[in-house]
Amino acid sequence: MTSNKKIKQRLDKLTEEIRNLLPEKIDKLDKLLHVIEKRVVSIKEAAEILDISVDTIRRSIKSGYLKAFQLNKMGNWKIPIEEIERFTKGEK
Repeated sequence: MTSNKKIKQRLDKLTEEIRNLLPEKIDKLDKLLHVIEKRVVSIKEAAEILDISVDTIRRSIKSGYLKAFQLNKMGNWKIPIEEIERFTKGEK
């Protein structure tokens, strides 16, 4: 099977899955896509994406399991989207 054919089949499957989503899931997916475009997310956004608590995100940052940074000492934490992807895969 050609690469283009595989891609078309995957897109068709994804399209069908999206059609079957509940409206609130579609809203969450839309928000996720918007966040991904930003390249970094806040702790709150990361918690929403990962469907875990803000406290769990903070603990993961403190333990070093999730890499994040602050632009200055008083600034909010920012988490690169690549870290969110790595975290969801359970990679260390």
